[in-house]
Amino acid sequence: GKRFFYWGILISVLIAPLGWHVLKPYQKQRIMVFLGEGNALKERYQIEQSKIAIGSGQLYGKGFCNGTQNKLLFLPESRTDFIFSVFAEERGFFGAIILLTLYGFYCFYSFRTVARARGKYEMLLAFGLTSIMFWHVLKKVISSSTVACTSSLRVGQTPLVLTLVPMRGGNISSNLACQGLVFRLNLV
Repeated sequence: GKRFFYWGILISVLIAPLGWHVLKPYQKQRIMVFLGEGNALKERYQIEQSKIAIGSGQLYGKGFCNGTQNKLLFLPESRTDFIFSVFAEERGFFGAIILLTLYGFYCFYSFRTVARARGKYEMLLAFGLTSIMFWHVLKKVISSSTVACTSSLRVGQTPLVLTLVPMRGGNISSNLACQGLVFRLNLV
């Protein structure tokens, strides 16, 4: 298990420089913007607007549907790519911390279910479903709040929604079904 993981990392690190020569110029630019280069009014525009939205929420937020970055359309795809930025602007720092704490409790409970699983199938099912939510939340929060987000270039942002922050019925339904499975495995 661990040996395979370490070999995978080593091979990836050795192949990465060779892959740079195969990339097209626009793909290289995406990577450079991801690493922090680029004009704030062009390539990094959405990153900067996301940071402004999160910061303008201050401690308590501007109130539900009162976020200026969202209402004035400075944040593109605010219902999907930048939903955490909108949430932090409207609910503020404390609201964002409460949301992240709730996600933390959920992940702790779910990974505890993985540790208590009776069989290999139950363990893998619980681990897989929990990992999906954990990585979706981690990616959305990190990409909305740090240098990692570049929605226009689709490096840091992907059209995933923040789990359990409703946007459409299909997404919330599938997430709740997955969580129901994990909670059911904890009862077995």
